[in-house]
Amino acid sequence: MLEHLPQVARWVEQKWHKSPSLVRIGYVFAGVVLLTAAVALLPFSKQLGEFFTQLPDTAQGIAFFAMVVGLVAFVLFSYNRAVRVDELKTVNERLKLDLAQAQSDVESHDERLAHLMHVESRVKLWQKDCRIVHKPFVPPGLRRARFVTVLNLKGGVGKTTLVANLGASLALAEKPLRVLLVDVDFQGTLGIVAVDQPFREIQEKNGHFVDRLLASEAIPDQSFATLRIGMMGVPNSHVVLAADSLDLVDFELQARFFLDPLQDPRFRFIAQLHHSAIAADYDLVLFDCPPRVTASVVNALLCSDHILIPTRLDGGSIDAVPRTIDWIQRFGALCHATLLGVVASHVAASKDGKLTKSDQSVYARLREQVKSKCGTDVLFGEVVRTTPAALNPKPGTVASTTAAGRDVFAKFVAEFRRRMPL
Repeated sequence: MLEHLPQVARWVEQKWHKSPSLVRIGYVFAGVVLLTAAVALLPFSKQLGEFFTQLPDTAQGIAFFAMVVGLVAFVLFSYNRAVRVDELKTVNERLKLDLAQAQSDVESHDERLAHLMHVESRVKLWQKDCRIVHKPFVPPGLRRARFVTVLNLKGGVGKTTLVANLGASLALAEKPLRVLLVDVDFQGTLGIVAVDQPFREIQEKNGHFVDRLLASEAIPDQSFATLRIGMMGVPNSHVVLAADSLDLVDFELQARFFLDPLQDPRFRFIAQLHHSAIAADYDLVLFDCPPRVTASVVNALLCSDHILIPTRLDGGSIDAVPRTIDWIQRFGALCHATLLGVVASHVAASKDGKLTKSDQSVYARLREQVKSKCGTDVLFGEVVRTTPAALNPKPGTVASTTAAGRDVFAKFVAEFRRRMPL
């Protein structure tokens, strides 16, 4: 038994240090009481000893046995109680961790819910009824230019490539069209693709970007002329560039409209671009939109006659098409644009000119999705393939400035012209 004394001593020391202050005070108080009782009984120790020795041997054995059992029981009870306290502390700590995790999950859920509510409220914000007098939408029969928004609420589907090459192909056709490309994505990718760097730097230095078209007052004709810049190697064409400043303007317009419905910014492009002096300068205006809902995207949509939705032939991309169509349809009478069609872009090239089996399956699924959403088949029969000729030789140069590049887009461009006579 003596070999266990060090372990007992360590156990007592650990329990002493782990015990709260009030428990330690209780232990000290109990010790003082027991010591006081022992001291108080000292004068009677002789009488108690004589009384104990006068007891029969059996009674003495029983009394001694009872004392030992009581002492052992007390030690075991104390030990079990300490073990149970430790177990309860462990359970309590685990419950605290579980509670903290649950609270974290709730907060995360609340954040996701708030984000979804924010997105939904933002969508509803742009689709609210108009409460101001604004410049009216000029019907196509009363102006020369036709306006087309190239839009998909998913990124990486080839919108910018399609806008640049469609515009260049039409401007370089046998019967060339006068084309204006308007970038409404603050990343400014269209300018990088279609405009030579020195000219982009001039526009940047002067602050001649698309966000000026979102000014509350119509800008003079000569001011608009400073915003447009020629596409590299493509006569009969101009580009209006975008920059980081557009992101700030978009957010500011949205915030103002949210706080005051009379600060409605949705018809700024109509006031600017439907103006007879500007609309008469072009046959076609193409808006290159980001995969987000912004003030400039809404302006492009409400200013347009038609909408073109490009998509890749993969599950994630084609699933975004009906979502984009649904968002457009919610505008109701505010939007005069009709869906010109959905075109498959960046399709893998094959030697026989046919789609691969996997692409055929996705293409068929896309057709059914579009028919289900629109009630009719508006999917382009022609696709835009990915070939070396479709890649830009260098920044600032569009593939369709070369004959090989135009060949890649030729069938799609021909179908585009049939669907929207120009």
